Amino acid sequence: MFCKLFFSYGGNDREFEFLEKQISEISEPFQIITNNVLLHEFFRKKQKKSQILVDVVPDDGPIANEVYKNSKKLQQIYINLFSKVNYNDIEVFKCFDFPFLRQLNILSKSKRILEEKKSTIFVFNRFYEIFFVILQLSKELGYDTKIKIGYFNEKKIEYLTPNNDNITPNYKNQFSRKRFTNFIEIVGTGRKSSAELKINSITKIGSFIIKLILYKFTSKLREESIEKIISKVDNKLRLDNQPHTVCFATTSRVDIYLKPWYPVMENFRSEKKKFTVVTSDLATSLVLTKERIPHIDLFGEVNLLETTFRHSAEGKELTEKVGRIISENKSVLGMRNLSGYFLKQIFRSIALIIICEHIIKKLRTQSIVVAADGEMLENIAILIGKKNNIPSFAISVPGIVPQPLLSDWFHAEKIFVNGIENIDTLTALGYDKKRLILTGNPRYDYLKNVNKEQSKKIIEEKLGINRYKKLVVLAMSRWHTDDEIWFSKLIKFCNSNNYAIIVKIHPGYSQKILKRISEEKIKKINTKCKGLKFTISHDFELSVLFSGADIIVTEFSNAGLEAILLEKPLLTVNFPQENFEYFTRYHEFGAALYFEDYSKFENAIYEILENGKWLDKLNVGRKKYSERLNYYNDGKACKRIFEFLIDPIKSINH
Repeated sequence: MFCKLFFSYGGNDREFEFLEKQISEISEPFQIITNNVLLHEFFRKKQKKSQILVDVVPDDGPIANEVYKNSKKLQQIYINLFSKVNYNDIEVFKCFDFPFLRQLNILSKSKRILEEKKSTIFVFNRFYEIFFVILQLSKELGYDTKIKIGYFNEKKIEYLTPNNDNITPNYKNQFSRKRFTNFIEIVGTGRKSSAELKINSITKIGSFIIKLILYKFTSKLREESIEKIISKVDNKLRLDNQPHTVCFATTSRVDIYLKPWYPVMENFRSEKKKFTVVTSDLATSLVLTKERIPHIDLFGEVNLLETTFRHSAEGKELTEKVGRIISENKSVLGMRNLSGYFLKQIFRSIALIIICEHIIKKLRTQSIVVAADGEMLENIAILIGKKNNIPSFAISVPGIVPQPLLSDWFHAEKIFVNGIENIDTLTALGYDKKRLILTGNPRYDYLKNVNKEQSKKIIEEKLGINRYKKLVVLAMSRWHTDDEIWFSKLIKFCNSNNYAIIVKIHPGYSQKILKRISEEKIKKINTKCKGLKFTISHDFELSVLFSGADIIVTEFSNAGLEAILLEKPLLTVNFPQENFEYFTRYHEFGAALYFEDYSKFENAIYEILENGKWLDKLNVGRKKYSERLNYYNDGKACKRIFEFLIDPIKSINH
């Protein structure tokens, strides 16, 4: 019985083939558990069995509850052990409690699998420090395990060990570059191309490296070094006598975490109130630059301050203190393998505490906004806010799934909630109802001003589709098994009835590691539909497509919500009959028609477009569902949020 662990960043067929060759040499029966969809698809084509981690150990339901309780119990042990590691009256471990809990959740899932005592190969799609703990655990459970992690890249597999300080940091830099490159490929459209974003990023990183070298070769006192770094932060601040609302942002999901705040920022500008955006994340900074949103980029300053503090007398004393905690508690699961991780997180947290506290004080902050609540920067801003009696706010995301892990997600004192469904979910997860403020989602305010005829005109001008033709838009959240088969049938059906059809590809498939899957699917569709009229769109504005559409087709995507709010007939499909239990089911509210059988699907489209059948029923369902997902639905969510932010007392008394 053995256990092995590999990971990559995305991967391609060459890498997968090399991995397949490596594991094919193993004669003993084993199971493959992965969260890499690309690899799972590769093995399926090769007729080799693999299982997706979330299918083996779900994120919802009784098993997920058990996994969460185990993760939470272990997290609490760590919180207690590190409770005396404080800086400026802030408990440092709580700065990264949720990211650490996410890792512990992976560990608890893996533990459940390993307890079945089957030879197992884990393959993950990114690196986490907790992987070393998984291997150590498997060894303690009686597996034949070597504590090394296989990183497969191109035509080689290289191994990381927990004590190899010379090699691990180099790999981490390589992993960071890969994550960053993948991110640029997703967001690198529009005003700035991915090439321009890469140039900007290289400039920023190069500037940081030069400054870091200068600091390393300058033997100054800690206080002088920190003072110099803080002065650089001051140069970026726009100081005035007005109180500021300060937004702290760290996110790779622009659509979910940043876009809802864009109209709020605009409202602040139009009302001549101060809204300042702060980030220490290079990718987030590049997105904000692309969107021409003024912000304070702390990437260089935070990294310099982290290094400076670590090498100071106080930093060395703290290193010894943390070392003692680790040494005295080696029996705690994971403690031996995570010492480097803890030191890194603690010193980064302290660097952020110093800088964020300075900014919050200098800007006379009246309220704090966090974009991706739960991330380190956001956690620290909230903790500083609590210490100084400054209220903090987050916006809930659409369609929150009641996963137990999310019980620890939101740290902000007040959460702006989209609709009744979010309130039901969050209260079921244990959030105090007094923290929830029902506002609607400002991201959807603009929908009230979208003009259908103008959208049809834009679609005609840019895509060459006759504005007078009835238009079907197909917008799925991802590619599913055999999608190319029924997509092709639908294209043929639309052509035979003189309907226009646009297939909108999810923006996630712009990423290099996923692009290949999408291209293969599209190639099959093009082959099957040769000579037919249809449009494949990757980056066309979704609101324009939906506004100009006469019917919208999706599965459980959040795109369905936009269709409903635009009052468009919505058809949801699940032809592979996947588990829909924990996804949004628009049809249960009468806001969509739902199909698992394709033979009935085409007829419904025809009846809606030609006879207006189902329209009255769908209209009733839409109104009912809009209240659940975007309460009020009046285009004024942004105004409501703005008023709470400039008058925080109002939110306290809400």
